[in-house]
Amino acid sequence: MAVAKTTRKKTSTDSQQALPDTPPMAPVPPRKPKQAVVIVHGMGEQKPLETLRGFVEAVWGARPIAQPTASPNDVWLVPDMRAGLTELARVTTRENKAGVVTDFYELYWSDLLVGNTMTQIRSWVTGLLLRWPHQVPKETFALWLALWAIVGVIAAIAVIVGLNSSLESLVKTIAEAEVTRNPWTAAGSVAFGLIALWLLAKRLIAQEAEWSSHADATHHGIWAIETPRTASVTVWLSRALVGVVPVVVAVLAYLYFPWSLLGVLKTWLLIAGAVIAWLLVSWVVPVFGDVARYVRTSPDAVSARSEIRERGVKLLRALHAPIDDRPSAKQYDFGNAAPYERVVVVGHSLGSIVAYDILRLFWQERGPTSRNPPTDPTLARLGVMEEYCRPFVSDPLGIDPQRLRQLQADVATALAAEPKGWRVTDFVTLGSPLTHAEFLVSSDRAAFEERKAERLFPTCPPMLEPGKGSFLYPESRRFAHHASMFAAMRWTNIFDPRSWLMLGDFISGPCRPNFGPGIIDIPVRIKRRGILGRLVTHTDYWNQHAMGVVDEDVWAQLETAGCTAKDQAHLEALRNALSLR
Repeated sequence: MAVAKTTRKKTSTDSQQALPDTPPMAPVPPRKPKQAVVIVHGMGEQKPLETLRGFVEAVWGARPIAQPTASPNDVWLVPDMRAGLTELARVTTRENKAGVVTDFYELYWSDLLVGNTMTQIRSWVTGLLLRWPHQVPKETFALWLALWAIVGVIAAIAVIVGLNSSLESLVKTIAEAEVTRNPWTAAGSVAFGLIALWLLAKRLIAQEAEWSSHADATHHGIWAIETPRTASVTVWLSRALVGVVPVVVAVLAYLYFPWSLLGVLKTWLLIAGAVIAWLLVSWVVPVFGDVARYVRTSPDAVSARSEIRERGVKLLRALHAPIDDRPSAKQYDFGNAAPYERVVVVGHSLGSIVAYDILRLFWQERGPTSRNPPTDPTLARLGVMEEYCRPFVSDPLGIDPQRLRQLQADVATALAAEPKGWRVTDFVTLGSPLTHAEFLVSSDRAAFEERKAERLFPTCPPMLEPGKGSFLYPESRRFAHHASMFAAMRWTNIFDPRSWLMLGDFISGPCRPNFGPGIIDIPVRIKRRGILGRLVTHTDYWNQHAMGVVDEDVWAQLETAGCTAKDQAHLEALRNALSLR
């Protein structure tokens, strides 16, 4: 007899009883406020993270090295793909006094300008030289004459001895010359040895001083079982090389160097030709080739410039937008996914032009323009700025930069409160060639002014519409025009004034005359230790081993009481411009 199976329908009560006890959800901790700094490197064959590491160490005061105790200066490298390359990372800090975490990013673009050629340099230099003197700015005229002189000397040497064959000719001439040995050549050989001794000793002393500062430290937390000193060969081997190499140089110079050739003019011309050829290949083309390709609107540069700008816009876009919950969207950042409350963009050298272009493009997308109309509170702040600027149209120097910067900060605060608002509060330029903008990117000053009137080059404060005295339009549902980014962003320009052509930074200068009276120009005088001193200080704006001087009246422009680091005022000025702490 079959037994019928009976089933009982599950009830909701049974289901509830089957579920395990669910622990109460822990409260979500509040997200820490954070700010971002984007550093855009300058010209030349830069390495990823090289600029970022040195910059963070100078402005924040620490390296990412494990210490026995926590410090407010601690920093860490965190994987983050928002900058667009796996070679890069984000440098993050502890909270500052206001509880704000600072993240540093590098916009790396050197990989997009590879393959510079001498033809591109020649075309760019020709365009700079072949213009009437009245088309050259007064502050650039001495550099223009110097460029003519340099080109003339190179051309003369190329005609006499040839640049391409100068090294081969020099080697052949030395090989065929007769060696002379007497007391005079012995003295010259000793001089060669002493020069080698001075160069090697100077370099070793500087490197050893830096190395010794942490050579005996045991770095906690990274499981180091030896100190750098015990893990390395003895430093006395390096010191021995400093003593031995100069002796070898002196002996070889006495035995084999044809001193008699130094009295022949052709020898010096061949030496000059070989040096010039080496400089052109190893320095001029890689470094100034970037400038030649970026500032010229030639077909061979358009695609590279577009890629550089798009990479920068993508980075700013990522810093402005909250990251969604998808792992792929987090770009390796599983920490605080909130957007940044404040973003600071820093451009060094050619990087300042790159940053200027990127900000201009991003403002069209994220600023209170027709694509993203402002809310009423933001529109009211923009109106206040417009009212302040209008009376000074005929008297630009009457604008008070401090008052304007406060109005810019008010607009930036209002925009940051909007869901898709602009968050870049400061643009800081270091050693910027924008001081020569009318010389580099246009034929003369008149053509440059036309480009500004076309809104191709945004000004600080924003350009006002002729006849209306406004950067807001139309009459109904008003919004800012696409070149008004400095309505919400302060511009601080730090430069080292040039003197005697090559002392200081001949590439940089004040940006206020070209781009508007709202810019704060900060002149700093940087001096490296040693005989080079003030010679071409273009790469020393965050050099911690250099000395810097800033005039006392300049600190008032940065709204600070004065300088606390008298010997390194250039670093103090940079930190004040960033205002991170």
